[in-house]
Amino acid sequence: MAADQENPQEIERRRSSGTSSLLSLSWRTSTDEIGPYGLTTLYCPREPLVDFVFVHGLRGGSYKTWQKYREPSYLWPQAWLPCEAGLENVRIHTFGYNSDWSERKDSILNIYDFGRSLLAEMRSCPDLRKDKQAYILSRQESATSDLAKRIRSIFFLATPHRGSDSANLLNNIIRATGTMTTRPYVKDLSKNSLSLQIINDEFRHFSEDVRLWSFYETMKTNIGLTSTLIVERDSSVLGYKDEMIYPMNANHREVCKFDSPTDPNYRTVRNALVLAVEDILQDNSSSREDAKRIQMQHLGDFLGIHGPPLDDLQDLQELVAPGSCRWFLESPLFQKWLQEDSEYARIYWLTSKPAAGKSVLAAHVVSHLQGLGLDCSYYFFKHGDKTKQLASGLLRSLAYQCASSSDDFRRLLNLLQEDSIQFDLDDERAIWRKVFMNCLLRAPVSGLQFWVIDALDECVNTARFIPFLAKIESAFRIRILVTCRPTTELDRHFTSWGFRLVRSEISIEDSLKDIRLYLQNEADCLPISDLEKRQSLIEKIISKSAGCFLWIRVVLQELERAWSEQQIEDILDEVPPEMEPLYDRAVEIISRNAQSKHIAHAILTWVLCAVRPLKTAELQDALERGMNMKMFRFDKSVETLCGHLISIQKSGSITMVHTTAREYLLHRVHSSGFIVDKALSHQKMAMTCLEYLAGEEMRPPRLGGKAYNSRRLDRSLFADYACTAFSEHIANAPSAFNELMILLHKFLRTNVSTWIEYIAQNHDLYYLMRTAKNLRQYLKRRAKHVSPLGVEFQRVDGWSTDLMRVPAKFGRRLTSIPSSIYFLIPPFCPKDSMIRQQGDLGPNRIRVSGLSNSTWEDCVAWIEYKSTWATAMACGDNFLALGMKSGAVNLYNQFTCQEKHVFQHGEPVKILKFDGTSRRLISAGARHLRLWTINGELTWTSKLKQPCVTVSFAEDDSVILVATRSNEGLSLAVADGSTPLAATISADAKTLALVYRGRPVHLWSVEDDYLFAFCGRDAGKQNSNISPATALFNPNSKVSLLAIGYQDCFLGIYDTETQEERNIVSGGGMALAATPDGRTLGTSDAAGNLCLWDFETLTLLYRVRSCDEGLKSLSFSGDGLRIFDIRDTITEFWEPLALVRKNLDEDSSVSDSVHVAPATERFEAERAMEITALMSLPSCDTLLVAKEDGSVVCYDSISGVEGHKLFSHTKDIFVTTMTWCDQGNMLATADVGGRVLIWQLADAQGWQASKLLLDCHPRQSVRQLLLSPKGDRLIVSTVTRDTLWSISKDSESTRQLATLEHPSRATWRWTVSHRNDDEVILMLDYDISFYTWADLKKTADLGVSLDFPGNSLLEAESTELQTFHVSSDKSALLANFTQVRRDRSSAAFLIWASTSMDDGLGRSNNCPVKIKPFLFQSVKYFIGIAGSSLLVFLDNDLFLCSCDISCLVPAAGTKNHDAKPRYTRHYFIPNDFVTRTRGSMAAVTAKGDVAFVKDGEIAVVSCPLESFITQRM
Repeated sequence: MAADQENPQEIERRRSSGTSSLLSLSWRTSTDEIGPYGLTTLYCPREPLVDFVFVHGLRGGSYKTWQKYREPSYLWPQAWLPCEAGLENVRIHTFGYNSDWSERKDSILNIYDFGRSLLAEMRSCPDLRKDKQAYILSRQESATSDLAKRIRSIFFLATPHRGSDSANLLNNIIRATGTMTTRPYVKDLSKNSLSLQIINDEFRHFSEDVRLWSFYETMKTNIGLTSTLIVERDSSVLGYKDEMIYPMNANHREVCKFDSPTDPNYRTVRNALVLAVEDILQDNSSSREDAKRIQMQHLGDFLGIHGPPLDDLQDLQELVAPGSCRWFLESPLFQKWLQEDSEYARIYWLTSKPAAGKSVLAAHVVSHLQGLGLDCSYYFFKHGDKTKQLASGLLRSLAYQCASSSDDFRRLLNLLQEDSIQFDLDDERAIWRKVFMNCLLRAPVSGLQFWVIDALDECVNTARFIPFLAKIESAFRIRILVTCRPTTELDRHFTSWGFRLVRSEISIEDSLKDIRLYLQNEADCLPISDLEKRQSLIEKIISKSAGCFLWIRVVLQELERAWSEQQIEDILDEVPPEMEPLYDRAVEIISRNAQSKHIAHAILTWVLCAVRPLKTAELQDALERGMNMKMFRFDKSVETLCGHLISIQKSGSITMVHTTAREYLLHRVHSSGFIVDKALSHQKMAMTCLEYLAGEEMRPPRLGGKAYNSRRLDRSLFADYACTAFSEHIANAPSAFNELMILLHKFLRTNVSTWIEYIAQNHDLYYLMRTAKNLRQYLKRRAKHVSPLGVEFQRVDGWSTDLMRVPAKFGRRLTSIPSSIYFLIPPFCPKDSMIRQQGDLGPNRIRVSGLSNSTWEDCVAWIEYKSTWATAMACGDNFLALGMKSGAVNLYNQFTCQEKHVFQHGEPVKILKFDGTSRRLISAGARHLRLWTINGELTWTSKLKQPCVTVSFAEDDSVILVATRSNEGLSLAVADGSTPLAATISADAKTLALVYRGRPVHLWSVEDDYLFAFCGRDAGKQNSNISPATALFNPNSKVSLLAIGYQDCFLGIYDTETQEERNIVSGGGMALAATPDGRTLGTSDAAGNLCLWDFETLTLLYRVRSCDEGLKSLSFSGDGLRIFDIRDTITEFWEPLALVRKNLDEDSSVSDSVHVAPATERFEAERAMEITALMSLPSCDTLLVAKEDGSVVCYDSISGVEGHKLFSHTKDIFVTTMTWCDQGNMLATADVGGRVLIWQLADAQGWQASKLLLDCHPRQSVRQLLLSPKGDRLIVSTVTRDTLWSISKDSESTRQLATLEHPSRATWRWTVSHRNDDEVILMLDYDISFYTWADLKKTADLGVSLDFPGNSLLEAESTELQTFHVSSDKSALLANFTQVRRDRSSAAFLIWASTSMDDGLGRSNNCPVKIKPFLFQSVKYFIGIAGSSLLVFLDNDLFLCSCDISCLVPAAGTKNHDAKPRYTRHYFIPNDFVTRTRGSMAAVTAKGDVAFVKDGEIAVVSCPLESFITQRM
């Protein structure tokens, strides 16, 4: 190979000068010769495509094995391989494990253990996410099958596949020392050992999927006075088909250690590695394309874009004649703009009058740039398409196209999607911040990027997009071409850009050049065959065109019908060259035909007012429905029928022939009376959509209590448009029209569920939220004309609320199971909600009882903390960070409230702040400032001389700005030396506002370091009443507003440029926060009330009057739809509908002004007392519930209604565990203080506590109580002690019988025996022991074998045994474990067949037998047993499931652990049924229902356990 002739000095030069990310070895010391254990990354290229994992042998090391001398330059996998041609894209790792047989410390590890360790490291490695044993394990286990598919080649360097005689010798030497025991892993390598035979036999079944490379030693190794081949050739070679075999001129010690890159042995290995990589990359080229295609599909769903605007491009490219636009491409300005090294002309602004061909030119530029192989993204604004009028659509489309061309940007965007970052698809500021600032501007770009943006003047919010364009241009290697009609607004924005922008205009002469080429290309279509006369006609057409392409197209269409020279002359004279006379003529032609005039009017109405361009078939279906008539040859005649004012695009969409035609028809009254009234048109279109939605085709299925799976029915062509656009037409229709309201009411009363299912199947749930916004705005306007008390109004209002709440609470469920809208979602909605009232609640459906709240709650969740309290809060795009008095920083998922990480700041946390990407977090206390990643890694720590009052990221998160109480930081020096109370930094990081007691707010220039103004109430007056408490800049950098909260609870808004007071109100300013878009301001007052205001006007939008006065801090979520508060012992999550505000660029109304509704005011209900323990009595409809005040209360298990109190522990010492015994109706309880009570209950017209049988205090926290089946014994279990009590009805005879002492333990649980009532079983650290109830004497032991596929208990950092249970029919033992590994918790549910236990006991003799359980991987939370053998649990998706234990017991009793029994999924439960700290607290009732604890109440879910969804685990 060519690499063989490379000069060693050249390799060294490339290695030293390369820019690849070689990981430094400078930290290695002379004693660190072996290398670290575990998986270590040695080298990571910029674009890794292949991974190498180096695994050493006996007494080797992750470094030691691979370097001949103890110098970093000889670690060839790191120092040499990355510099080799063909290996540039290989990421290199090394794996280390303890295989030093010379250590005196005993080892029980074998080859299987080493393989499992490697597999675990590869699974958890973020880069990987091949040792033969690890490969076999990964193929055997479903959890690692994806990893196994990625293993493509395995290299064996003198590997003893059939063992070695030297291993026997080594074991004998170890044994002869008398001080060391034999090593299992050495024994495994003995000649023809059983372990090697098993590995080779299993490997044979999987080896066909990998390419094998085997290298064998040819030189003997010196051992003492003799020498020998350690691994002979027949043991080094497997002998499999297509195995590549190479001899190595080395002994066993040096087979993987080399002198230099020119060492022949190194070159042999290197060449084989290069060849393997070439094969892999060749095989993977199509796989990478498939992976990219799948990634782009996911990103399309994330961005709401499913491809570049290719249809628009192709429609325009068809109009480009050969040779046209060359004048532009060859112009000096364009050539200058094209040059990469030019600092000038980065923005090309091209203008022209209407219909001069600028869009066609833009499309040709795109084709030209793509033809040059340049990365070009493009976008065409269209006035007639609402989806193509907004800057948000442009940004999303450009992001999608850039992701398609840039691997780095696509990777960052995929990370954003994987983090479940959410944003409003119509909010261009959110898209800019989260997609462009956090991803595109941070991605390394290899080449110059080109953007072509056409018809920017058609964008309805241009002013909000231009600043983004300026930031992109200044921070990115990019060239941007913008075309538009000249406007004053754009001229004002662009002329300030100076030398970075060049501008030109398409002149009439330029247009005529292209018109000439276009006509010559279309010459065959002219009605004259004589070449000379044809050319004369072309010249005449050109001379009359005045450079207007639209006029040319109309003339050519008219000439198609000409059959004489006189007609040709008449057409040229009649078709006016100017736009308005041209349209006047077209309307006149339409009006002449009385029979088709109304059809043309209807067509133009739909084309003009449609939310998006309709396909020809869609429009025909819509017209036939609206006009109640059938149409023939519609696609052939529609353009002529409308006087060629419309055009059918190549994609089949119908659009106006030009933007000016749209403006003409909507804003000009023609003398013939032909007019398109926009408001009435929307009304008619809304009626047509609603007639379809309320019709038979959208009727919901008749479920009849049976399961229903979503089906994609063959619906009408009009269905998609009606489902997605109807609310847009309602929002723009006159609100006083009663028939529209009646039809809307009919749809919402009958078919709304089918519509929701359709949206969930085919579209993003954004359409539900959008419809809710539109309906709410429609009702606000209608309230001016009609009383809001009618039935129709109330139903529409109710659904406008439900359509906001359902996606927020059930969005993931709805998209995965669209049919759940019929039968799974409604029962879990509030009683008074429309979806609950209209849901299918027949006798065989799900029912939820016991919850008191009848309406949607604005406070959707909360987090409690009892041992400490929160002192700081910050909100990112997806996470909420809480800083605690204890010094901890807790990171939560905003939407699930689940704890992700806990950081230890080390002192009370005062300030938290996320960076712009929400991937880094600053925590500040009194003495330290720390920077963290959201994965819990500490980046750096800085000591503070004084506590800081504010912290902010600036300069694209590359700089952190800090202001301290001593007026230090940012080089600030305040003259009077006062200590600031608070501070805030503006969004552009240019201004700092400092708040002082009794003084106005000081405004400092960060850039120039000087005090430039004072701001606040009475600022500058002698008798001032200032007293500010806090301040906050508007987070929108384009809005120069500052909110100031005063100590007397006044709130003011001030212009920071003029210091003018905009408004001041009374209503709270103790804590301030703003939504990311800067539109809404959140405040609190001294009474703890939460208020939402419009930031600019201080119009009150929402208020919650709280009973808790301790509100300390506020923060909004990244999408601005949630607000979080910190109170004394709780953090609350709020979702008020007031945060769902109409976008600024949306028209508020067409027919009348918007009615501003009064602020919503709510009173925060006092929360129910927390429930700490729950159990169901097996023989009656009663639940026993323990509460946080120490009481134990009866609940009805059918209705969930609270009953009477039975008894109570010491006040506010809550109960943690309970146990029940039917024999004697005894209830044992233990509280958090360790006190244990046993009460005998009497059932006399309801349960009553009749007699206290035991009151003791073990002086330790009680973890479990267990009463014997006979009711005469009680086990009280703590961390270090198990105590047996004798229980007597005579409380004086109750006494302590026996005690078992234990060292501190974490994994243990007691349960009754399946064999008889005289035994009790203890599981302790995966061993099972049998004891007698009489005196707690051990009678037998069984071990638990955890050596089975899928088990990860041994890899967990901590494990807790939640439940240990014997099934009611005594056929099985059930154990539910919770395991934590790398800050993630998961469940492991093990099942033993009783028969296998009995067999094990029979074979145990004096040596315990280990029995294997069956791992039921589908269980997340075990709930209980219904009947005698029905296992009830929640799976990983929080579906309530059941499975007959008889289906599991045979699997648990066999050696085949791959069995996948079926189980039934009945319904899912909402996330708020699962608490953050306790998971799911639930119980199966005597009737077979399931009772859940939710917010201090009992929710009883009743559902016949019939099969909805049956699947394998």
